[in-house]
Amino acid sequence: MEEYNFQLVEKINQQVHVVQVPDTCSFWMIRTKSGAYYSEYIHNGYIAIGWNAVLQSNITQDTEEKLRQAVELNYADKRPGAAINKCYSFASEMQAGDLVMILGDKRVAFGIIGEYFEKQDIQDPIKKELEADAQIAAGFHKQNRIECPYVKRRKVQIIKEVEELRLTPMLARAMLNHHSLSTISDYAIPVLNTCFDLYVYNGETHAVFRVNTKRKIKGRDFATFCYYITEIFSVLNEDEDISITTNLNSPGDYVVAFSQGMDFIQEHWFAFLFIFAVLFGGSYEVSGLKIDIPSVRGLIKWVCNRKHDNSIKSLEAEKLKKEISGIDLDNELKRIQIAREKEESVLQKMPTDQELEKLQKASRALELQEPDSKVVIFPSSNEGNHRDGSS
Repeated sequence: MEEYNFQLVEKINQQVHVVQVPDTCSFWMIRTKSGAYYSEYIHNGYIAIGWNAVLQSNITQDTEEKLRQAVELNYADKRPGAAINKCYSFASEMQAGDLVMILGDKRVAFGIIGEYFEKQDIQDPIKKELEADAQIAAGFHKQNRIECPYVKRRKVQIIKEVEELRLTPMLARAMLNHHSLSTISDYAIPVLNTCFDLYVYNGETHAVFRVNTKRKIKGRDFATFCYYITEIFSVLNEDEDISITTNLNSPGDYVVAFSQGMDFIQEHWFAFLFIFAVLFGGSYEVSGLKIDIPSVRGLIKWVCNRKHDNSIKSLEAEKLKKEISGIDLDNELKRIQIAREKEESVLQKMPTDQELEKLQKASRALELQEPDSKVVIFPSSNEGNHRDGSS
């Protein structure tokens, strides 16, 4: 049973990850020239922007008037200032660790932005760019691949790709902005809700449950799901500072948010395992055995006890090596006992097995999507930057 429990918990842990989004993260939206360069960006892991006559060296060294002349000489832009601003934003304001929303024709991707670089092997880059623009304007890209001629590029780690129709109304509204590059930090939460199932941002925890059914949602199923999910999170957050947002267009999202950060999740990770074991228990299998509702509470209690027992063993080993005083040992043992009692209290306050059966049945009717098992870690370099991109 010990080995079975261990493997089962490992399976859940491998699928359920919490993402720490830096508070300094900025959010961008970039277009792909009517979708012509979308596949190339996604498959090759980069994004790019035009106006090859304005490179990073020009931005940092040339006068504004010289930059305007370069744009006016080579392009038909009626607003050269806007083109220069976009080049500056791409080359200088964007930071590694920012998030970008990449618009294709009918698909949208999200990625974590990496370092800036310039592609050096494009022969006659301004001419190549103008030729590609003309081909796209003529619709040539709809039947033929046009290679991106842009010099200014940034690496990007793609973390999610969705159908455009799957976007929330708020993100669809952001797409009404037709600029080639724009900041969308006002849409930070809708972007993050689309990208991650469980994340912390600005000191708040967000848990996103994705309803995948394309059938009409029955009121009783939805009400049951909402009620018991709220009850479970209320057990964890007794201040009841919980907010709920929904976008149920069959399919759509149900988001629970509360004003607690990463420390809260780490302290209550056992409870998050409990929630996901209830909702997706039938998906976790070891040696032909799956989690059923009656076994969930016992499994999570085993997780808690195993953690505390290991901590006690470590303390006893330190005592033998005289690495910890008797007073400190007693204090640590008291802390462990308090944590153990608190966890047991939380599990006792959870809905009954009969109520959890109702929740699981409702979640199956809603066809909840299993959490994405991809591990996403933001680069630490983002931590020291401001939202406007300055350092």
